[in-house]
Amino acid sequence: MKLEDVAHIFGLPIDGEPVSGRTDNSSNFLQSQSITIFSREPDVSSSSKSYIKLGWVRRIRDAEPLDTE
Repeated sequence: MKLEDVAHIFGLPIDGEPVSGRTDNSSNFLQSQSITIFSREPDVSSSSKSYIKLGWVRRIRDAEPLDTE
């Protein structure tokens, strides 16, 4: 899978500087990031302690455009 494929799947632009840095896959971090990015917490069936299901992200994306700036 290429970056262009991922950009197409998520509907996100791939222009600009790369984002890098430390990641934290704890459930608290994922919940806080989900609230920051999507303005909502994933429901229990859409997440685990270390990841959020892609289907949930797609449903949120399709329901309302994300502010990617």
